[in-house]
Amino acid sequence: MNASRTAAPSWLEHLNVKSYAAYFVLCVVLSAAVGYGFYYSNLGWFKINKGEEKTSALQLVNAFVTVYSDVRKQYLSGDAPVPATYRAHAIDKFNETRGSNAALRLSMVGVPGREIATPPVDAAMADVIREFLAETDPAPRTEFLRAHGETLLRTIYPSIASQQSCVDCHNKLQPGKQQWKLNDVMGAFVAEVPADGFLMQAQRDAALAGMLVFLAAIGVGSTIFVMHAKQLARRAESQAQLSAAHEDLKAAVDKLALQERLAAIGQMAGTVSHELRNPLSVIQSSIGVVRGLTANKQLGTERALDRVERSVERCTKIIGELLGFAKPSELDRERLSVDDLLGGILDAYPRPKEVVIDRSLCSGATASVDSHRFEQVITNLLDNACHALTDAHWNDLEQRESHIIVRTEAAGPHVRISVQDTGPGIPAEVLPKIFEPLFTTKSFGTGLGLPTVRRYIEQHGGTIDVNSVPGEGATFTIYLPRLEGEQPQRASPAAATAA
Repeated sequence: MNASRTAAPSWLEHLNVKSYAAYFVLCVVLSAAVGYGFYYSNLGWFKINKGEEKTSALQLVNAFVTVYSDVRKQYLSGDAPVPATYRAHAIDKFNETRGSNAALRLSMVGVPGREIATPPVDAAMADVIREFLAETDPAPRTEFLRAHGETLLRTIYPSIASQQSCVDCHNKLQPGKQQWKLNDVMGAFVAEVPADGFLMQAQRDAALAGMLVFLAAIGVGSTIFVMHAKQLARRAESQAQLSAAHEDLKAAVDKLALQERLAAIGQMAGTVSHELRNPLSVIQSSIGVVRGLTANKQLGTERALDRVERSVERCTKIIGELLGFAKPSELDRERLSVDDLLGGILDAYPRPKEVVIDRSLCSGATASVDSHRFEQVITNLLDNACHALTDAHWNDLEQRESHIIVRTEAAGPHVRISVQDTGPGIPAEVLPKIFEPLFTTKSFGTGLGLPTVRRYIEQHGGTIDVNSVPGEGATFTIYLPRLEGEQPQRASPAAATAA
């Protein structure tokens, strides 16, 4: 896979984290509300149903005692127990029969300060009975409370004097105190159910209900968020593919435009070659005739003839560059040592005396190259570097040493060749155009030097890059395929020597 291709975006990159976090909080709140409602719904159900059950039991006891009171008045006398004590004895027997761990405990208490046998066991019970006294038609009270070290569901049922026999019995048992009358609240029946176990179970059920709601909500929401994120990812991938296709199309259009431009250059080169070479040949031969006629006559024409010859040679060279760029010939490759080939080129290069060429040839690589084309590439890069270092318009010409550093290194399946100078660098606005045909910033030249360099490098299956910092120099880096099986060496005899 090409490393330059970016991977398709993950759907995680398109997940709306803030919205998902807000939804998560909403799920937590919703599940907490459901659990809270479920818990208090259970409490309400338990309170209503247990309260009704206990009230029914107390009403049954009260009805039974009332019936007993009527029977006693009509048929019994003497030592038969009076209704008040009978109620207490019956409730005690009920509790004794069920044991101390029973789920229902009954008791009968009297009005605070006027009780016959059992007073209220705590202040809360006494307060409820006092409230009964102030009400015309008191109703039973059922509530949860903490008493005697445990949570209880307590129901207090008012005991009302509904028969005269009950009133008479109580007045006999409490002589000298305020007399009871019909419909007086004479006390209360109390039923208590331990509720700790139920409350714990209700809390567990509420927590389970809240958790199930949370899992269901977060599951559905997560699915929706993930599907949306994947849809966005697919859309982004399609957009990336469309952008890549657009870039490919743009590159194809640019390549077609370049090919058309090269075709125009080739046509122009053919026309120039045909139209100018013959006149240039005539001029060249005519210069030879003129030199023969003016030889040793001291007419002062020698310097003018030399200038004409140099101009003819320059025109001939330009024509050759145009033809060579427009119609490149096939490569004549050889298996050569890159370091040795480059060292020979540097040895033969006619550098200016103020320029120092430093070498670091350490690749130890062998490549299949056309030595003539390779020499043209390196020579062109060296010419450009020397021109930059000796440019009279560069302000640092006298303050900075003029160096060209040539390096070779093994780079995986390639050999890396870099030509670096310490010159003024390439302006940022010029850098993207340097490989365009016919583009030049010099007052001379065809603008085909660097395009020809790139053409030759690409013919070898390589690439060339440039990096430049204005004021610090420029570096051209060439990557050429190494021959398989060749192992790079750590050092080279030509390394770190100066030309």
